[in-house]
Amino acid sequence: WSEVYGYTYQAQAARFASDPAEQRHTYVAVAADGTVLSTLHYRLSRRRDATGAPRLVGEVDSVTTRADARRQGHATRLLRMALDALRRDGCDWSLLVATEDGRPLYERYGWRCYGEPWRRGTILGELPRTTGAFVVRPYDPLSASEGWDPIAAVDVAFNRRRPLTVVRNAAYWRGYAALRVGTWIATEGLVIFAAFRGAADPRALGYAMAEFYPDAFQVRDIGALPEEAGVPLALLTAIAAEARRRGIPLAGRMYLPQEPPIDAALDRLFGPTLHAGQDDGHLMARPIASGFTEQQLDAIFTAPDAHFSAIDLF
Repeated sequence: WSEVYGYTYQAQAARFASDPAEQRHTYVAVAADGTVLSTLHYRLSRRRDATGAPRLVGEVDSVTTRADARRQGHATRLLRMALDALRRDGCDWSLLVATEDGRPLYERYGWRCYGEPWRRGTILGELPRTTGAFVVRPYDPLSASEGWDPIAAVDVAFNRRRPLTVVRNAAYWRGYAALRVGTWIATEGLVIFAAFRGAADPRALGYAMAEFYPDAFQVRDIGALPEEAGVPLALLTAIAAEARRRGIPLAGRMYLPQEPPIDAALDRLFGPTLHAGQDDGHLMARPIASGFTEQQLDAIFTAPDAHFSAIDLF
């Protein structure tokens, strides 16, 4: 993966370390001299279906083939092996993120494209005045004594029945998130903002994960306690204020679920510039279990409150 995609070896090593079964879940095509020609990896997660019930999902890491070994059938054979493994593991369905070149192969084996909804806008006026009801500040779970626990508690309350979301248990936060999200914090400038009742209150009321670029900011994920309707506005306002402090244009791209408090906060901040769309052609899924239908899969992605978070991508 490092050679083909140009990622650092350290980043790839951290990525694989976040899967406790990385060796069992990795397949390779090897030349006679031992050179790895093509490789595929998958990991198992539990994502909620349209009813909120957890389903076992096989998340396939893109098949990667060396340039001089392509069009020789390696990727096809590896994908067939992975499908057999997903069936043996008892997966209900499978998810992957495809490159443009790889999409035809996945379509041939039953994966279909689903959109990734987003909302965009530019803040033209002044930021909303804070009421003082919440204290919002950057929160680093890698250095805080409470670790991921405050974020995990909000996530459970916010996403308990939300379609398409990953069931993020304690092992997820202390293993996967600590390695993967921790890498984004260290190398990509991801900032987690958390809302509290007061400066000394250890109980988080909400969180948001944001990235800042030269020309815009992006919000990857958000969560708030259901009874705290004012938290999304406080979080998003704090992110916009940080963008302004950095001298970044107040143009935002948000991958957030549809919830009345979130919708109201976005309307308040972005006003008439707010518009919605989706990324197409990359997110793909297919049923695996014989008793799991295309209709059930469609229902997950089209549920009004469904949310696909990029932080869960392997």
